[in-house]
Amino acid sequence: MLTIKQTNTPSVLKLIPGIVSFTDEKGSIQNISISKGIALISPNEINITVSTLTTSPLKKITELRNNQYLLELKLAKLKNTGDIESINMLIDQIEKVKADILLANS
Repeated sequence: MLTIKQTNTPSVLKLIPGIVSFTDEKGSIQNISISKGIALISPNEINITVSTLTTSPLKKITELRNNQYLLELKLAKLKNTGDIESINMLIDQIEKVKADILLANS
């Protein structure tokens, strides 16, 4: 889980698939599942850019775990015949599904 806090030092963070925790305007802690992306941190704001964001998984945990299993099988086959870019994309998909499972369990 990643917790980003504002600082006076501008920063850029590379984000990997996982859970991001933030505090909303009401002071409530919110969790989101993200794919890879970046976070731009400045003294006044934090901007997060990702290709996929989930606030609440639409699928049941059993479906998510099944998706993870199928993607891992596909990865095992792809490691023998695929190119590195396809393998990396599949690994990112697996990591996003794992993040969705963590979010569903929280």
